[in-house]
Amino acid sequence: MWYQGALLRVTVRSGRVGYRDGWYPVLRSSFFIAEGDLRPVELRVKGPVFEGRVRAWVMYRDGRLWFDVGQGGRWRFDAPAFPYSPSWSRPGGAVIVVKERGRSSDTEARGLRLAVEVVPPPRS
Repeated sequence: MWYQGALLRVTVRSGRVGYRDGWYPVLRSSFFIAEGDLRPVELRVKGPVFEGRVRAWVMYRDGRLWFDVGQGGRWRFDAPAFPYSPSWSRPGGAVIVVKERGRSSDTEARGLRLAVEVVPPPRS
């Protein structure tokens, strides 16, 4: 059964993650996640002389989007969680900010700005 919020497009707009020996800006990227999913996403980071990738696990269940929950969702109770908002269904979606990481984190993300938008169902 399809309902609003069943599929999200999430765009990482900005922020910083821990990588190697410091904090580096995240490059803009997007991914899709469906209700009930737990999946890894690759965040690209750019340093002064390198580019790298950091894996973050994202979960979208029961109308809540969790960021950086760890493999298998093991840190979901400590991860930043965002309940579904009707603003996600508006054109362009809404921006949410992951201000701080949880105590357990793969990315140690700071100040991530995520644009969250509901993907409309296909027209029949």
